[in-house]
Amino acid sequence: MTLNQNTANRSLQGEFDERGYVILSDFLEPAVVSAGRMEMEKLVDQQADRLIAAGKVRDRLANEPFETRFFKLYEHCLDDAPKSFRRELHLSGLFDLFFHSHLLDVVEGLLGGEIRLYPNYTARPKFPDWEGTQVLWHQDGGYTEQLESADGKVETLRMVNVWTPLVPAHIENGCMQFIPGTQKLGTVSHGHKKHYLKIVEEYLKPRLDQAVNI
Repeated sequence: MTLNQNTANRSLQGEFDERGYVILSDFLEPAVVSAGRMEMEKLVDQQADRLIAAGKVRDRLANEPFETRFFKLYEHCLDDAPKSFRRELHLSGLFDLFFHSHLLDVVEGLLGGEIRLYPNYTARPKFPDWEGTQVLWHQDGGYTEQLESADGKVETLRMVNVWTPLVPAHIENGCMQFIPGTQKLGTVSHGHKKHYLKIVEEYLKPRLDQAVNI
């Protein structure tokens, strides 16, 4: 490892420890993103075929742009729409994303060596004005706290969550949001909502004005 790499790793580690996240801009090569989009398009093709077979739609909307096609297919039957894809993602075109060598180096810099990809990687669609794809304010520990670790505490499960959009992300179409530093609170209480968990207002409300959009 070079001196510059050591310096960069220390910088990322410092940001991660202080804010709870780091932003890696222009990180993935266009070919990796393109391959991911192509695999997602295949999944949307499968969804279109199922909807037609069920008599829910008549048109596969094959010429609809990638950014809007999935929503357009389910626009009039949103309650039938999948909120996420998980088991479906064992696809060759996603290998270079999941096992991106530089990304794995960054994660190893944060966690140390001998890392593994936790098998709940997920692709999430975003539909406008539908609560089924509006992921609520949460900590990942709120979902994983039921997992057992050596001493029963989520904080001992050394994990990071890596997220990337496959389309330009902004507030209107569902960008990522963080409240810096809240990882230092430990795992706070979450309440069960219809589709997702949500941090209880006691912890969330006083800190919302600190939120940043990524």
